[in-house]
Amino acid sequence: MGNHQVRRLPVLDEEGRLAGLLPVTDIAVHASEQQAGEALGGIAEYR
Repeated sequence: MGNHQVRRLPVLDEEGRLAGLLPVTDIAVHASEQQAGEALGGIAEYR
């Protein structure tokens, strides 16, 4: 994500339609360090 300067993640609804964008800073600010690491690690593995 950092290499490609991704700053926002798409959020999809149950039908796969775009529901909004989530800034990665929100994950870091509103989650514990462990939770943020797990979430971002999962995103990196998905790609």
